[in-house]
Amino acid sequence: MQKHEFNLMNFLSDDMKDFIEIMPFHMMRMLEGERGAFKDTMNFISKEIVAFGSAWAYTLVKMNPYLMLNPFVGGFLKSNGNKEDILQYFNRKREQLLSFIEMKTGKYDEEVEKEFGFQFDDGQWMKLAETPRVELWLVRDFKDMRDKVPLIMIPPMILNPGVLAWEKGRSFVHYLSDRGIPTGVIVNKDILKHVEVQDMSMEDHILDTREMCIEAAKYFGNTQVILGGYCQGGECSLRALATGKLKGVAAYGLLGVAPIDPTDVGTLYDNYHHLPSKITLDDAAVILPTGRKVIHGDIMRAVIEYGNPEANNPWSQMLRDLMMCDNGKPSKGALKMWYWLNKTLHLPYKIIQLTNLTYRYPIIDGVYGYELFGERPDLKKLGEYGVKSLFVGTAMKDTLVKQEASLFLVTLLRNIVDVTLCQYNKGHLGMVRDCVLPNSDEPLDGYSLKGQPGPVIWYREKVRRYPLAI
Repeated sequence: MQKHEFNLMNFLSDDMKDFIEIMPFHMMRMLEGERGAFKDTMNFISKEIVAFGSAWAYTLVKMNPYLMLNPFVGGFLKSNGNKEDILQYFNRKREQLLSFIEMKTGKYDEEVEKEFGFQFDDGQWMKLAETPRVELWLVRDFKDMRDKVPLIMIPPMILNPGVLAWEKGRSFVHYLSDRGIPTGVIVNKDILKHVEVQDMSMEDHILDTREMCIEAAKYFGNTQVILGGYCQGGECSLRALATGKLKGVAAYGLLGVAPIDPTDVGTLYDNYHHLPSKITLDDAAVILPTGRKVIHGDIMRAVIEYGNPEANNPWSQMLRDLMMCDNGKPSKGALKMWYWLNKTLHLPYKIIQLTNLTYRYPIIDGVYGYELFGERPDLKKLGEYGVKSLFVGTAMKDTLVKQEASLFLVTLLRNIVDVTLCQYNKGHLGMVRDCVLPNSDEPLDGYSLKGQPGPVIWYREKVRRYPLAI
């Protein structure tokens, strides 16, 4: 009989190594998720117990008004001010469940789409230029502001880029335009309809960005532009500037809560480095009818949400959705937030492939860990490439982009180009959803609570016209 010796190396297979190396990280994430689910469940149950008890007490009083004299019944009603009997309570719960189902099945989507984000067919937006992959839209024709320096924004590709124009009276791009900064956006064409978008690489996107900025520069009297971006779009704009391809085209940069994820900090960086070894990018991909492979938007959203499981675990999300429907159909504002969080877009495979490379090879001393156009982008060359000044806006309560990642850029570049930092006491969407409101305590045309100037003040004090030089 052949004797089999125990081989430790065979026992410690890749799967076992993954288990040993990454399980502590994922166990902590699971515990965070359980803690958040328990907390949200207790809040939900407490609210329902109070509502049910109030409805029952009100029903008793309707049956016998003298019960109002009962210290328990009367005191309960006075403290809660409820005017809903038990039948009304159950009817409301029925309507809540129906509205929840309707929201989940997309009944309200078309209604939200007519009001949320970029409404390019509203008669105000003007399409200035396009390539097979992207389009450049101006908020309006700006015929009265052709002597100004335009701001060209790149929105985030994941989720809905319409976050920059959330809704009427709550639009980042309209707010800036109304305060003297003519603003436009570079948006990808529909990835499901355009093969060119499906095949798009980061080099393609940078060259398209350059072309769109040149067209904007010509439209505004041959002046170099400000290239800006929010979240993922901020990272794209910064990378484009660092390649030197916009030299003579863009003299300024404006970044909002940009996840400078070439740095080795941040939840997305942590998530990537704790993936099982057998997980590849193809596991997040889907094949379109064209035969092209793209990254599934829902999977990318899940990757982001995994960075904050205490708030984004499935159970807590379901309870929040139910509470949105507490009075039947959710409010318009709530629907727009839900729509933005849940309606994702597929992403070009090559773009995310480069992002993965970014996490594997972080920036070192300002130099990217991969090549574009045959050389590594270098942030320290921004001054050499003609960038005069940068505005960097961060969110101190951001649960997605850590302050270390946002501030990395400021620390690195302050001795290279002029950098204006504005740290808002807000969450990730604060600059585009809260700072644009009329009663904001940190308006974009004012100062943060730290006394730091916002983008409108930066524009007025720092931005000057430089002739287009191509």
